[in-house]
Amino acid sequence: MIPAGEQMLVHLFRGPDRIFAVTENAEGSNLPTRYGAWMAIKSLQMNRGDTIPGVVVEDCLDDIATYGFHVTDAHVRITEQAGLVVERVLLLERLVRAAQREHEIALRLQESLLPRSLVSNLSLTLAAHYSAAADLMAVGGDWYDTFQWGDRYVALVVGDVAGHDLDATTKMGRLSGGVSALASGLQPRPDAVLDAYNHCAHLNDVGFATAACVVIDTEMSSVEYSLAGHLPPLLVLPDGELRWLDRALVSPLGSHQRSHLRERCSIESGSSILLYSDGLIERRNESIDVGLERLRATVAKHRGLQMHDLLRAITKDMVGEGGPSDDIIVLLAEYISAT
Repeated sequence: MIPAGEQMLVHLFRGPDRIFAVTENAEGSNLPTRYGAWMAIKSLQMNRGDTIPGVVVEDCLDDIATYGFHVTDAHVRITEQAGLVVERVLLLERLVRAAQREHEIALRLQESLLPRSLVSNLSLTLAAHYSAAADLMAVGGDWYDTFQWGDRYVALVVGDVAGHDLDATTKMGRLSGGVSALASGLQPRPDAVLDAYNHCAHLNDVGFATAACVVIDTEMSSVEYSLAGHLPPLLVLPDGELRWLDRALVSPLGSHQRSHLRERCSIESGSSILLYSDGLIERRNESIDVGLERLRATVAKHRGLQMHDLLRAITKDMVGEGGPSDDIIVLLAEYISAT
């Protein structure tokens, strides 16, 4: 007998028709090695008489005898409730492993669907940065792309398909891939580009998605933009002034009624335009306005850095120590006039 309060090492095992455990020093505690149908689950330190959910430590010499063995020391009997508890833990572990596999597949798929390169234009320097969510379940449908019509017009696009799973990633692939194939035949206008995305969203049953499109006219030193339910790009002027491009807001992609709305503004040589996904600024229990103001301050703080260093610094400051809770895309264009 084991005195009350004395600790013992307990091994949990799954048998052919139930789950139970024996102490380290119980006679026959090597049973699982002799019977292949048994599987070790977990080991833990317990006191005689202690109770944890579904597990009772008690003196018992009879239960294990049904398997043809006699235990002369105290052992732990797992009740029916304990069996359910352990089975649920094992199921949860299997679900977590499955979620990890889906996350890895979705992440590889998403990275493979993002552009391998950006368009090349003598009047523009472009850079993009993608950060995967730290949250296991948060990989989703963020994307970016660039299009070019001759040497004059360049389009910048950042978008987000609703959802944080493999389905959102595959929908993003169909949406971005469909418009990429059509881009050369589109008019160099932001509303025309977003209409093409909206058409592909309907064809592929994408559902809800947002996107921002900016078209830069390098000959006229101007930009046109349109926002399909997306957060506004940030225009950074050479003197350090920052302006939100937030006036041409239309309904998100996937809606049946579309308005052809776009806004135009002039830019100077040395101006930069920043597009981003919502993962860069959104935080729990915080308004969007607070996140936008934080982004404005962060860009102002780091705007003297080189482009790739600037994108990394913006992402690091905006995300903080815990890593991003959602996927993040940042796309930056700097305009240098040829004249």
